[in-house]
Amino acid sequence: MKKRIIILCVYPQDRVPGLRFRIEQYLPVLEQAGFEITFSSLFSTWEYARFTAKGNTVLKAWLVLKGFFRRLFQCITIGKYDVGFIYREVFVAGPAWFEKFITKRIPCVYDFDDAIWLQNVSVENRKFAFLKNTGKISTIISRCKTVVAGNEFLAKYALQFNHNVHIIPTTIDTQKYHCTKRKTDERVCIGWSGSADTIRFFKLALPALVKVQQRFGQGVYFKIIGDKNYYCAELQTKAIAWNAVAEVSDLCEIDIGIMPLLNDDWARGKCALKGLQYMSLGIATVMAPAGVNSEIITDGVNGFLTSTDDEWVEKISLLVTNASLRKQLGDKGKQTVIEHYSVLANKEKWVAAFRRDEIIES
Repeated sequence: MKKRIIILCVYPQDRVPGLRFRIEQYLPVLEQAGFEITFSSLFSTWEYARFTAKGNTVLKAWLVLKGFFRRLFQCITIGKYDVGFIYREVFVAGPAWFEKFITKRIPCVYDFDDAIWLQNVSVENRKFAFLKNTGKISTIISRCKTVVAGNEFLAKYALQFNHNVHIIPTTIDTQKYHCTKRKTDERVCIGWSGSADTIRFFKLALPALVKVQQRFGQGVYFKIIGDKNYYCAELQTKAIAWNAVAEVSDLCEIDIGIMPLLNDDWARGKCALKGLQYMSLGIATVMAPAGVNSEIITDGVNGFLTSTDDEWVEKISLLVTNASLRKQLGDKGKQTVIEHYSVLANKEKWVAAFRRDEIIES
């Protein structure tokens, strides 16, 4: 008889990068391993789009209330599943009421890929920050049978509350990530991928990027993926919205992928998804040496690490002028992803997370 897993999260499928690259792309792997999967999000795709949009305070309140009763009903039937998988949290606000009830009824695997015990609310929902209860993260971790963390920094936090913690990095499905369309623009594209909420990290590199633009003029251009409304006049940025269907082809236009970050605890919790996406496509990658970035990149071998504005200018300029170096670092970066940060390299770790004796036999 197949073991039944219920995936519990706030977000609908195919909408949030963390969920997509942490567990969604492993669903076929888990099904092939003999598990029966039920996906249960707090919001539907339509509801989540409204909840994360600007305004509509009354509608957002109604959606949260609707989700509350949806979870209440689910608590009644949760016992029919063998294992629960919680990504970050089950409900968007308040204490860990639902998580406590669910983990009492069935054994659960908990997964997180950011320093979510720190307060970090999207720009659109900053007025609702008081509803976020970051303190419940430690409670959820302590009540789950197995905890999966995206990097060592997150694992060290989780080990304070649970001894059964395992690191599985955020990964790329390298069987799907391929550039099939040849680029026709001879200019060098310097690109960044993110969201309207994380555009603040791109802005950290602006002083350096302006100098690069001044040095190379029309020989370079700048592409932003994720925040279609962002525009920097000095760089004359080209911005587009993120699109699931066109995600890979949009990235393939980029010649040099950048990932600037602050060197703080929130950055140390990041799992370098942007950088891994660039690298998996053979794009020369330049990242700030924050958190796991320094584990992924060996400076000058499979990418560049940069700490100061001068280093950003120097290393991006070197890549702009040297196409063979871009290819060399891109090829090495792609190999790094295939060997260590791909679905193929990590699929057995996820299967094992659900097969551990203390999960199935609890």
